[in-house]
Amino acid sequence: MILKNLTLCDFGLFQGRHSFDLTPRQRYGRKCPIVLFGGLNGTGKTTLLTAIRLAFYGKQSFGPTMSKKTYHQTLTEAIHKGRHDLIVANAAAIELTFTYARQGEINEYYLRRAWNLQAGDLEETLTIAKDGQPLKEFSIDLCQAFLNELIPIGVSELFFFDGEKIAELADDDTGDILQQAVRKLLGLDLIERLRNDLAIYLQGQKQVILPAAANQEIQTLETELQVTLANKDNAIATANELRRKIKALQKDIQQLENLINDGGGAYAKTRQDEQQNQARLLAEKTQLENQLKDLLGEAFPLSLVPKSLAQLLKQLEKEAEWKKQRGVGEILSPRLQQLNAQIAETLPKKYTPIVSNLIEETFADLLSSQRQNSIRHDFSDTVLAKFQHWIQTVIPQSAKSFAILKKRWQAVQEEIEQVSVRLERAPATSSLKIDLATLKKKMQQLGEWQAQAEQQLEQARSWLREAMELVRKIQQLQAQKSQHWRDHKALVYANNARNLLEEFSQRTAHRRLQELEDEFIQAFHRLSRKEDVPLQAKIDPDTFMVSLLDDQGHRISKHQLSAGEKQIYAIAILEALARTSGRKLPIIIDTPLGRLDSKHRSKLVKYYFPQASHQVVILSTDTEVDREFYQSLSTDISHAYHLQYDSIHGNAFAHPGYFWRIEQAA
Repeated sequence: MILKNLTLCDFGLFQGRHSFDLTPRQRYGRKCPIVLFGGLNGTGKTTLLTAIRLAFYGKQSFGPTMSKKTYHQTLTEAIHKGRHDLIVANAAAIELTFTYARQGEINEYYLRRAWNLQAGDLEETLTIAKDGQPLKEFSIDLCQAFLNELIPIGVSELFFFDGEKIAELADDDTGDILQQAVRKLLGLDLIERLRNDLAIYLQGQKQVILPAAANQEIQTLETELQVTLANKDNAIATANELRRKIKALQKDIQQLENLINDGGGAYAKTRQDEQQNQARLLAEKTQLENQLKDLLGEAFPLSLVPKSLAQLLKQLEKEAEWKKQRGVGEILSPRLQQLNAQIAETLPKKYTPIVSNLIEETFADLLSSQRQNSIRHDFSDTVLAKFQHWIQTVIPQSAKSFAILKKRWQAVQEEIEQVSVRLERAPATSSLKIDLATLKKKMQQLGEWQAQAEQQLEQARSWLREAMELVRKIQQLQAQKSQHWRDHKALVYANNARNLLEEFSQRTAHRRLQELEDEFIQAFHRLSRKEDVPLQAKIDPDTFMVSLLDDQGHRISKHQLSAGEKQIYAIAILEALARTSGRKLPIIIDTPLGRLDSKHRSKLVKYYFPQASHQVVILSTDTEVDREFYQSLSTDISHAYHLQYDSIHGNAFAHPGYFWRIEQAA
């Protein structure tokens, strides 16, 4: 079988019509089996798996107990509803094209399951075409029966599954899920149903033929049997309810332990240290603030006007120079006058002006400074030196000290805030005592529920033993009275057929279960790591209970397996069941790697996906099949789709490619 194309019309997250080519393509000179869908959670991966199962099985895809009313409600909710749609869709459809080989003949089938909502009533249609010719004579029930015959729903569960199915099988400690799968695989559920139908028929005939006293005795035993079985079912239901409560309580206990150990407990241990640290920091903050106030009362404020200080210092230095020049001029002026008088008396008159002008030009700067420059700050050299020291040394040092103190003050303030946050998070001793008391109470409750659950299971086993004893008595009584109805051929044939079915069931189980054990061992060894437990499996042909054995033949409990080993165990079981079924169907698997570590994922990527089937559709997130695993799978990937979600309009869509890898549309 090959799934060729899937089309969704206003189904789930997908608005409008979306078609997906699922046919494996030729690459590297061979067919590559893997079609990869990548998308984050909530982008429509599970919608695709749901659509394929719904297309094939309709109401049966949601389980055998779903009512028609609930099914119609589910279909109504599956019609796409956009966030800003002006016209709301009232219909949806799923179309699937696939090829199926039977007795050497390959046929192409097209099926369309659609539903329409009108005035609150939902109408569903199912049409099938074979090789382009519609099967017009088929009603919706006949179409469904035809699909069930092509791929029985029990077998499809081995090929179309998700990570939850793997987790369910991995965590199943009762073996019930595997028993159901084996029975469906071997068709023993149908045989069992036929045997039960024959038993009902025989019982009805026996009531007519057997004497009244024998009938009354059988009726009494059967009434007791019904009561016993009801008691057994009630005990199992109570045990299952307790298991559910135990699981929820264990989760609460884990969360509370994490809260105590990773949060409050750790903070409570350091609470006193944090309080001492807070006191030290507050004292240091006060000291820093006092030092900053002292600087504000001294030279620091002057550092805020550096340009003005520079101008002032320059002016003072100029005035000091002018003052010196004026002093020299005051001393020099009378002496120059005396010199000029002496020159006038000594030299001839024609040279006197020349010499006087030369002397005046030589000392002109000193004489003019005395006349032109005005001094506003008549400071002494000592005062000027003090001003220079303050402006050039004291004030810059004060600014530098202020910056250092301010930076430290800010750091201390941040530390104080962080300590305050930690102290707020740190529970007081009384709070920690309350959490510990709550934890102790929950642990006591857990022990009580576990004891009650075990007691209920033991009671159920007791009721089951009693029921088996009642059945044995009924069978003995019926055997003793069998001469009253053995002459009736119909009863003889029915009884023989029932016995034959039982023998056929036993022989089939013995033969096929050996195949299943061999397939499981091969699959597990191929998928497990070297350090994993080398498992073997033995399946009881009467009870279908699975026993796990190590390489020494010693029985081991599933509780001894790691979470990864349980996942590999489950996948190996599914692969073994699929191979034992003898059917060549595509495998569709949704989020298969979520609970596996990197080494187990690598094994699955290398040795399961490429060999699982001739067509493998994987629905994965980017953390499951990441760049490394994509590269490992690349030679077996036919093509890929990247699913995305538009949060504004509330719909999903797909592009060719896979997250970081863009492909051209085929």
